[in-house]
Amino acid sequence: MIKKLALIGFTDNAKDRIAEIKSELPQDTEFLEYHKGDDLKTFVGKTFSDCDCLLFVSAMGIAVRSIAPYIRSKDKDPAVVVMDELGHNVIPVLSGHIGGANEFALELSRITGADPVITTGTDVNGKFAVDTWAVKNGFEISDISKIKTISSAVIRGEKVGVFIEASAEVYGEIPEELTPVKEGEAAPEIGIYVGVRTDSSPFRETLYIYPKALFLGAGCRKDLDPHIFGETVRKLMSDQGILIKAVSDLATVDIKKEEPCMQMFCAEEGIGMITFTGEELMEEEGDFSSSDFVKSVTGADNVSERAAFRAARLAGGEPPLTVMKRTALNGLTLSVCERKWECRFDV
Repeated sequence: MIKKLALIGFTDNAKDRIAEIKSELPQDTEFLEYHKGDDLKTFVGKTFSDCDCLLFVSAMGIAVRSIAPYIRSKDKDPAVVVMDELGHNVIPVLSGHIGGANEFALELSRITGADPVITTGTDVNGKFAVDTWAVKNGFEISDISKIKTISSAVIRGEKVGVFIEASAEVYGEIPEELTPVKEGEAAPEIGIYVGVRTDSSPFRETLYIYPKALFLGAGCRKDLDPHIFGETVRKLMSDQGILIKAVSDLATVDIKKEEPCMQMFCAEEGIGMITFTGEELMEEEGDFSSSDFVKSVTGADNVSERAAFRAARLAGGEPPLTVMKRTALNGLTLSVCERKWECRFDV
């Protein structure tokens, strides 16, 4: 969904189109509008990194030349859409699937009556687009270079498998382009693995897609070196075949919320931090290890297991799945729990 939109037009007709579009988009949409006299290069450079979408109501050439210096990759670039100043055509130019340019172009078509000109292969052929589907589910894509492998196979009519971990609740009908595969079954050469693990796949060539369904429970000694904390957490998860991209938040006891090592790790990985009081952690019922010393310091007899369990339970209902039990190394303890999550084909 487009929440922050840059609007760029130069003529009176373009301004009329922009006014029409602004009046019909949701009220909570934030607009950054180019005005006559602004430096176009500066405006595009700022909004390219700051907005969900750039809409040019102008000639295509102006848009292409303006964005060219800032293009990075399809998982980082914003959506870019071009509409002619009379509103005859609307064309997604960049990030058609992951960035939502195709979907936004269709919305603009409904608003203005412009003809949407969609050029992405899966859309033109009316086929399943794995990147669009992943975004609608809120999933992370491990290796965007493999999107092309999946999409090309789909367009050619080749078999593409899909393996979904058993912890998911699956809704909707799996598209005919995909062949569902279960553990131990024969599988196509190419496929999509949907889940939180990296150490398993039935396919020779795999696109891994992850829900943000994991919660790290962590404890550590005071003023632990941030480098040691980060490298240890990454090693422990890698050894267990769990990808950090599947992590939603780090959970810990409230007296640890100012620990630099935890704050830095969360910033580096782009995840949130959730804290609980010792009393709240002790409310959880389960098979947790216990330490009188830890309880005397934190108010809870176990921080990492209880924190991961509570965060996952509150996020996704009961019971959370323990992916990694309490492990201690290099001055920290780590546990991982998985919340219930959905894999939807009806989006």
